[in-house]
Amino acid sequence: MAPLPRLKSRFCCLALAFTASSLLSQRDSETVLLRGLPWRLIPRLFPSEPTEPGRLQPAVASSGSSDRFLLAGVPREEVRRVAELTAEVAALGEEPLADPLTLLRFLRARHGNVPAAAHMYRDTLAWRSSFCISSVMNAFGSGGEYHRDGARATDTSKWTWAPSPSTPESRMAARHAFWGRLLAPDMEEPVLIWRAGSADYEGMVREGIVDLMIEAFVAHLEDAFQAVRACSLKSKKLLKARVIIDCKGFGFENVRYIPILRKIIVMATSYFPEISASVTVVRAPSFLATFYGLVRPLLPKMLQDKVSILGNNFEKGLYERTGLEMDSWPTFLGGTVDCVEEVQRVPRKAWSLLKSESLAYA
Repeated sequence: MAPLPRLKSRFCCLALAFTASSLLSQRDSETVLLRGLPWRLIPRLFPSEPTEPGRLQPAVASSGSSDRFLLAGVPREEVRRVAELTAEVAALGEEPLADPLTLLRFLRARHGNVPAAAHMYRDTLAWRSSFCISSVMNAFGSGGEYHRDGARATDTSKWTWAPSPSTPESRMAARHAFWGRLLAPDMEEPVLIWRAGSADYEGMVREGIVDLMIEAFVAHLEDAFQAVRACSLKSKKLLKARVIIDCKGFGFENVRYIPILRKIIVMATSYFPEISASVTVVRAPSFLATFYGLVRPLLPKMLQDKVSILGNNFEKGLYERTGLEMDSWPTFLGGTVDCVEEVQRVPRKAWSLLKSESLAYA
């Protein structure tokens, strides 16, 4: 029988992987992770305008418009419903979030149900406006132009935003962020990196910076969302990002913070539909793969196919999952690309230090 600490570590890593897997496809993952979770648990920080899905009636698309959706990359069997969704939300161009492939994401996130997809779409637009996506992206980076309502102001087939925090608050959050996007020239799909084992969850909670870190994570999700939109529009097919989670250092003491992770993932699946294709956990405890092998047959097929847990000898598995050569990996995994390097601990009296920093930049 495995010692208790090992059993606890197994639970922690699996909980983290399955939490992240809710980014894969809300159609399937919500039945695993979100069953029975009241929507009121989404923080008040993320309001949305109520809509009435029952009053929505799908419009019948003209057969003459099918070519437009086929040329955009929508699979033939989904053209009719994407056309209906386009008419339902009165989409007239690529913004706001209205190009055919992005509308396809909303449709798939709602099981192909046009009224439900329209409801999600409208809620997303309301949230983007109320959350001030444009201000968040300007605070945490540069290169992405937005209108005040959260719609892109530049060519949606190009995404040049890069992290570059410009305020004392965003600079503080950047020091403690454990996520990032891998930038490598040979990638067709974006790759997201989460150094979950390096995050100072206790310090974030102790110093009351959770809401600030959520803003920073929203900027990360928006970066990923716009990146997959751009590469999808260029490729004329629906592409998704791949998530790599480095679990080195993630122990049982962090299990108490899983609800915070789940909260932001619920937000992600509510407002960033169909963003990720797979989750690969690396540097997990060596015994975890064996344990996962035992529970894997009990999981939905979607999770079996999409979630992979690898130990310290992850090189072959990570290549098979992402298609990336080792040179394109982050340096902390043995590659040559700088991405999410050392995550700093949250200091005590963080807000007092921030005030001093603000005066220094004044």
